[in-house]
Amino acid sequence: AAAAAATDASAFGSASFEGGALSLARFQRWVAREIPREVVRAKGFVQFAEAPGCVYDFHLSGRRRIELELVDGDGDGRARGGFSRAPAKRQGETRLVLIGPGLDPEACLATLRDLEATGGDADDAAAA
Repeated sequence: AAAAAATDASAFGSASFEGGALSLARFQRWVAREIPREVVRAKGFVQFAEAPGCVYDFHLSGRRRIELELVDGDGDGRARGGFSRAPAKRQGETRLVLIGPGLDPEACLATLRDLEATGGDADDAAAA
């Protein structure tokens, strides 16, 4: 029975998130110290309330190697360099997938929902 429990705990799980634009400050805090240690891979497209129209390609892999690259700076669906790319279905959308052994999808999704911007996030950033 102990071996079965160990096998179940090491099974890879995933969480797929689709939501609105995120708060940049909350996302930075999450990346710096709140990503669950079970997450070994994360990727997707992120938009921030503080940068309307900008789409970022996000990757986390291995021992917390993190990449965040601007792929669409004006919201026209064309990546830098001119090739066509459709990372988001609509303006202000974020799509992320988290993968890891023993991952709790519901807890991950709740945390990601907490990163979504409220009306005050963009207003606070504009005032700064």
